[in-house]
Amino acid sequence: MTPNQKPPEKRLLPRRIFRLIRRRLFLIIGVCLAPFVLMFGSFAYVMSVPHPSVSETPLAYMEFTNRYPEHIAGLPSSASNIYLASSSVGLGGRAHLYRFDAPVADCIQFGERLIADNGLSPAEIEVFHFPLRTDFTVNPDAVDMAFLRAYGLGGIQWFDVETISRGFSGFGPPHGLAYFWIDAIRGRVYYYWTT
Repeated sequence: MTPNQKPPEKRLLPRRIFRLIRRRLFLIIGVCLAPFVLMFGSFAYVMSVPHPSVSETPLAYMEFTNRYPEHIAGLPSSASNIYLASSSVGLGGRAHLYRFDAPVADCIQFGERLIADNGLSPAEIEVFHFPLRTDFTVNPDAVDMAFLRAYGLGGIQWFDVETISRGFSGFGPPHGLAYFWIDAIRGRVYYYWTT
């Protein structure tokens, strides 16, 4: 062998085998991981899409109790023109709204029961200064419907608390996280809870 000559390649065959094994290994790993990537992607998509349920027309009490038996807790039997909207988004996002008409005395009694059952301890009420009941004689602010779009509930037309001219509001169950308004003139209850 002369000094300018290169020695023959002895490693040519092992490099080709290594490249072939490496390509097939990447292909096998890709094929094995693809279902998990697709499953995670579809799970993430499903979890980010809201699942709303909205009654577009008013329901009578009997029709409401037949269609939504899980939502009748405490509703007065005199309730009529009942509207309901509920939604879930992801693992923890929930929204629950309803409105109904009833005699003013029943609405006030229902509101007082919500305050009594709000789940707040006396210590929490004292520390956080929760106003258990707020009477008002001016129209309350409207609910932010842009916020409810994240739950798929942004187009609700019947949740019009801003039309109340006299009544009271307060915190209700679960655990004082819900807010409600009582229209003491028309005899109407609005309930609003989101997480």
